[in-house]
Amino acid sequence: MISFIVTGVTLLILIFIKSKHNFITLIHFACLTICNILFLQNNDLFSKAFSTATPGICLICSMWNMQKDIYKPKIFHISLILFAICAIKAFCTTNSLSMFIYMETSMILIILMMFSENKHTNVNTIYQYIAYTFISACLLLIAIIQIKIDTKEYGFIPTTQLCYWLIALATIIKLPMFPFHYWVPIVHGKSATTCSILLAGIILKYSSLIIIRFLMPLHPYTTYLIVASIVSAVSSQCCKKNIKVIFAYSSIVHMNLYLFIPLANTNNNEFVFSLLAHSVTMALVFLIADIIKTRYKTLYIDRLTNISNRIWILLLTASLCVTSIPGSIGFVAELQALCNANNYNSTITAIIMAIILLSSCYIIYTCSVIKDNTYKYDLFKFNNWQKITIITTTLLVVTGGTLPLLHALRH
Repeated sequence: MISFIVTGVTLLILIFIKSKHNFITLIHFACLTICNILFLQNNDLFSKAFSTATPGICLICSMWNMQKDIYKPKIFHISLILFAICAIKAFCTTNSLSMFIYMETSMILIILMMFSENKHTNVNTIYQYIAYTFISACLLLIAIIQIKIDTKEYGFIPTTQLCYWLIALATIIKLPMFPFHYWVPIVHGKSATTCSILLAGIILKYSSLIIIRFLMPLHPYTTYLIVASIVSAVSSQCCKKNIKVIFAYSSIVHMNLYLFIPLANTNNNEFVFSLLAHSVTMALVFLIADIIKTRYKTLYIDRLTNISNRIWILLLTASLCVTSIPGSIGFVAELQALCNANNYNSTITAIIMAIILLSSCYIIYTCSVIKDNTYKYDLFKFNNWQKITIITTTLLVVTGGTLPLLHALRH
């Protein structure tokens, strides 16, 4: 109820004023994050975690956009606020149809943000996003209707094998998994930074929400699908030159790797932590990618010449974070996933570790060879809000990576 009140007041202010949209949205998400931390009552760890993380991720986006020119600011900020409230309700609701409506509404609002944030949005990218979103939505809706017919309520337990596999196929598309994993990197490569952060940080987590609500325990054959998804993502990644696309394929690799946690362990705590780690890490790397795009007008590695020392350090930081270097929050999440995978099947774990190591070496090598020491000047000046956003997100990545390790060493 508090979330709705705060959102309603903010929307009224945004509708009737003509300026300061960035600042109002920033204050809104700061208040919403604090309210959810203090007052949100939910016994489900996944729901509580992502209901709190959602306004936090949107707050990062608002801070980043404080001094940026947005094509249609009023539409963009209203869409972002509505997106956040829909996502929060999707994570919290105990009704499968309500969950579906909130999820799909938020995914439609992403399209509005794509068009309103950047005047030159790639229309083909939007079409691909709409196509895959529509297909997965139809599959999930059919399954939910079937559950309603069989049980007389909108529950979360598949009543037939067909219903189960429809939900599983919708999840495979949303996650994404092989053979539907190509659409996410394409959307990331052509989307603005805010949309990329929301897609990786929140939208992809809807697949995990569906898994926890509908598909637990996971089918044993999920193992082979995870391996196929990781292998195909890494092989595709090694052919790409766009930094955001490379990072997006790494995102897919880790999202699939984390599925070993619910596959081998019924305790959701580690799974939730891994998903939060993924959201924070991808937010940081996409922010750094935006800095590079703003400074050099390209994200293609073969076109990045004369890169300055400061930008090169940021790019190397992003590559180390996305490869889960020790001391980062991604390292703890990846370690948890590999331990659970080893408990489930040690042979498959060894194969996956070798593939992920190959991916990490490719990312670090690719991002390290583009530095040119002959260029010493950094013409791109960070504004204060960008500095605050980068520092805050980096602290989340480092704190989330060090505190669990210190706790483990003490015990």
